Amino acid sequence: MPRFLNTLRSITSRISIKKDQVWQDFIEEKLPIFWIVGPALSGKTTLAHFLSDCSNYRLISLKHLVNTHAHKSTKFSSKTIVSKLKEEMKNTFRYCHGYILDDFPRNLHQSARFKKKICEPSVIICVTISLDGILGRALALHPTIDLNAVRIDYVVRSRFTEELYRTYQQRNNVIKMFSQFPIQETHNKVLEYLETDFGYKFR
Repeated sequence: MPRFLNTLRSITSRISIKKDQVWQDFIEEKLPIFWIVGPALSGKTTLAHFLSDCSNYRLISLKHLVNTHAHKSTKFSSKTIVSKLKEEMKNTFRYCHGYILDDFPRNLHQSARFKKKICEPSVIICVTISLDGILGRALALHPTIDLNAVRIDYVVRSRFTEELYRTYQQRNNVIKMFSQFPIQETHNKVLEYLETDFGYKFR
């Protein structure tokens, strides 16, 4: 029995070392990571897809990540979300040139944990929009939607977006973009900032 336990510990140790090496390889790659935050219906997801489609950056949607693992856990804390992001990056970083995180982070605790457990974001894109703009889009998409709930969500998300912007503003790695129509104008402006001000290349 002791011999079996020693063999098991040895195998476990080798697996742990291999996993640590994979993560170290990820860190050494220093892949660009973009956070895209903003109120619901502000156009951040459309922007995320646009940037992903014209690059080799992998798109990770927080909503998709949560839905994928929802049946496995009833509690999705910041710890769990960041853990899932880390796992996703560890498994895919060899096949992409960077990451675009749509709708992440949603609070400062998530942002702090991401920095601690993964790395600093390369660029944070804060998408803003007026309340009237949000309400107009909400009614156009969902005529029977609860506008009061939309207003509350808008205030909460906008407050966090501004808080995140102020937190990172002095580090000069934040883009604050007002979402407007036609949406292509917003996309092209963000793309221009990323290429001319930050030096990232897109197709």
